Amino acid sequence: MPEGHPRTVTLAWWIATLLVGVGTCACLAQHATTPRQLPSGRAIGVVWSGVLAEGGVVWALKYRTSVPATDRQALIDEAAEIWAEVQSEADASGARRASLWPINLDAHMIHLEGWRLAYVTVHSSDFSFEKDDTGKWSECSADHERTRR
Repeated sequence: MPEGHPRTVTLAWWIATLLVGVGTCACLAQHATTPRQLPSGRAIGVVWSGVLAEGGVVWALKYRTSVPATDRQALIDEAAEIWAEVQSEADASGARRASLWPINLDAHMIHLEGWRLAYVTVHSSDFSFEKDDTGKWSECSADHERTRR
């Protein structure tokens, strides 16, 4: 235990504990969703959709899925179905890149960067698309190959 006045050390310990507790609660908090029915009859909960950066760089859809993270093929199939439904929204935004993020599969961490606590989100699944000069969208796979859509 660090040396110092016992009251100061105890206060610092309580503050650190409180910050970790608040960070943990923030990680576990549920995002409000808007239900969206897919053509297959499956429903997803849309958390947010829109352009992420100024200048229309990336259009994104953050959603909650019921597909387990271990069933990669089902996640890919679901993303393809979602993309077929939302591609027109990405087009209308003027963005040249698009991403679909099932947020309930994300990992959240709190760690120290120097003396500051940092909250980091790692997207476990990210389905990305890119539009070429002819207006055709391509899926960007993990190995960066493009597939025409």
